[in-house]
Amino acid sequence: MVKLDPFFVLARARARGLTLPSTTFLAVYSARNLCVLQPLVAQASRASCDIRLWCLDEPPSELRRWTVGWGAGTRGLNYNRLAADVPRDNHLVLCDDDVRLPPGGLERWVRLSAALHFDISQPGHGPGSFAAHDFVRRRRRVLARETTFVEMGPLILLSPDARSRVLPLPEQGFGWGLELAWSDLRQQGVVLGVVDAVPMWHLTPPAAFYDRHVEEERQEELFASRGLTAWTDMQRTVRRIHWV
Repeated sequence: MVKLDPFFVLARARARGLTLPSTTFLAVYSARNLCVLQPLVAQASRASCDIRLWCLDEPPSELRRWTVGWGAGTRGLNYNRLAADVPRDNHLVLCDDDVRLPPGGLERWVRLSAALHFDISQPGHGPGSFAAHDFVRRRRRVLARETTFVEMGPLILLSPDARSRVLPLPEQGFGWGLELAWSDLRQQGVVLGVVDAVPMWHLTPPAAFYDRHVEEERQEELFASRGLTAWTDMQRTVRRIHWV
């Protein structure tokens, strides 16, 4: 159980004394995943986030007040639509509709990421979570890690500085390979990190609802252009963090 990990408890206690930056919560969702997304929207509301949702089909009544548009579109296109007029000094959460956080986890993750000066961050994947990369699975006995790699989903936090470098997202395909471009931003001072003390659970396998063949071909081309053979070639922990 994560509650037996002292850093899970530490994060819960320490985050209360940290500043919560102005944050906008964006999510692209399907009505079939209402029961999964609704608790995260509730967390965002309790944290006084600006909430903006895009529904891929008919928005359910429970989320309609926050749903600013609906209809088909790629992941990148829909997030770009939602982010278009967000105040430039806001942190930005990009949330898929198939992820779960512990109670209060969203606010703790944002507070800790901001205090650690992470520009692009994600929670660590908890036990049983469908993670595309073992590297971003939660490490016990550590608060967070500064890294060379952050996965493109299912939960991403962008600082105001990172937003100007990351957005707009590519609007073709499903975004495979974005992690390489994000890693390159470290040369410009952008800090990447995983907040291990706040676990998340991705509830569906990666690429469960689309054909991954085209994305895999594009990924292989990117690897070849950089002399990489696998993601593990560029996944490194820069430092382990035990306090903030």
